[in-house]
Amino acid sequence: MHYETFCRTMGISPSPALEARYQQAEAEGELVRLPPVDRLDAYFPTYHGQVAAAARQIAADPAALRYYNLLRLGYFSSAGPFLSPKEGDLVRNFAPALVLAAHWPEAQRRMEERGIGETDGARIRAKLGSFLADHEESFGYPAVSEMLFYWSVHYLRPDLYPIGSLEFEVTTMAPGETVFRHRVTGEAVWLLDPEETTTAYSGTTYRRGGKAADPVTLLKEEYVLWVAPGDDILSVHIPKGADVSAASCAQTYRQAAAFFNKHYPERHFKGWYCRSWLMDPALTEALPSGSRIASFQQFYSRYPYPSDGNEVFVFVHPTPFADYNELPENTSLERMLKQRYLNGAPIYRYAGLHEMEVD
Repeated sequence: MHYETFCRTMGISPSPALEARYQQAEAEGELVRLPPVDRLDAYFPTYHGQVAAAARQIAADPAALRYYNLLRLGYFSSAGPFLSPKEGDLVRNFAPALVLAAHWPEAQRRMEERGIGETDGARIRAKLGSFLADHEESFGYPAVSEMLFYWSVHYLRPDLYPIGSLEFEVTTMAPGETVFRHRVTGEAVWLLDPEETTTAYSGTTYRRGGKAADPVTLLKEEYVLWVAPGDDILSVHIPKGADVSAASCAQTYRQAAAFFNKHYPERHFKGWYCRSWLMDPALTEALPSGSRIASFQQFYSRYPYPSDGNEVFVFVHPTPFADYNELPENTSLERMLKQRYLNGAPIYRYAGLHEMEVD
């Protein structure tokens, strides 16, 4: 099939980069691989009938088959021509799910090489089906959104593991993010590209909301270097609806520490790291006393992180809205957030660290 015909049939905007990938994959015979049909009930227990129907439709349609394979080939590099979901469109809605199923056996092999067994692997596999359910909850029909499709790369590398009530990503500290800790209070301070003298560290940091602050000097007699760019960390992610009570999180951190000490012995993790709008101290001030979110925050030494104040809507209210008056008020959190944004008081991202105990 000619590239122009493919683009026209699928409603994809042509581009030189996409054409080059298409022509190379066509020459290598990679655009006619059939989508998987085995174990779909294990990957997508609730939706396997619809996913199987999509696989049959894709296999019978040359343009749809090429679309599926371009998604498959570009998955790990975020280079696919992703088509937004559309109610009733099996190809758009489930081709991404079939790509996840196609890549799962290799992810399973990598886990087995680390001694990670079926019980732990099944928790990751269950995430694949949850993407369809999440989309149905928000939009009324099952599909895999572009954001979750490319986020799922972390599960299938794999470097992101659901453990207990949270998820943990094996990663390193980002360039430019050097964090110091006060020797007495444990206060965390992020300095951008710090300079070091015999007695101090100096650089700039961020205010709440992500605006650069004035230069900061940290005396070595008061502060110690905690985590530098490239250091191993475990990035903590909070799934929707997670139990973030103190008891649940304490048990989860213990389970995670044992898991990563066992399966990643070559890594030297400096700490648990969390970057989220759920870390904003303003939430503690606005929510009722004893809030689980407050107890989750207090586990970490937090510091401001660049933020536009809109990250909250990706998780709390992912459906489009015209203005803040349309935000839901079904829970105390939703009511509080709506009032804050109507009053011009956004919730911002913060980052935080907690030292990880190593066996």
